[in-house]
Order: sequence, then structure tokens, then C-alpha cells
Amino acid sequence: MVGLADPEEFTRYGAVLFDCDGTLADTHPAHHLALAATLEPFGVTVSREWYEGYTGTSTPETIGAALDGRGCAPTAS
Repeated sequence: MVGLADPEEFTRYGAVLFDCDGTLADTHPAHHLALAATLEPFGVTVSREWYEGYTGTSTPETIGAALDGRGCAPTAS
């Protein structure tokens, strides 16, 4: 694995792969923990079971569902 601390390391590679859908690495648990930690200070609890129900849903939609009924919503970019 190459770290971003030394960007020159990338010059020896012909390609860089990014895994955003869990094909190469199961990042789903980390995404759940990150969302739960982000929303906890706002009084929003995101259980693993609830989060798994939103597998395949975009991040803005998932956050919108978590904030639904709280008088706030994520802003569109």
C-alpha cells in the first residue's frame, strides 16, 4: 500500500485503483462508523441495522433519511 505522505511513490505505477463500492475492500462498516460518529453530536443515532437498510443508497439520501423529522436536511451540492 502506498501512502499519500510521499506522492512521488505514485510515479512508479501505471495505474491507481479506487474502490468505492466494496468490490476490493469491505468499507461498509467504516462508513457506518463515520456516519454514526458525525451525526451523534446532533442527537442522531445511526444503528448498524438501520444503516444496512440504506445499502446502495447515495450518501446524501442516507443522511437525509437520518435527519428526517429533525427540521434539518443536508444541502445539495
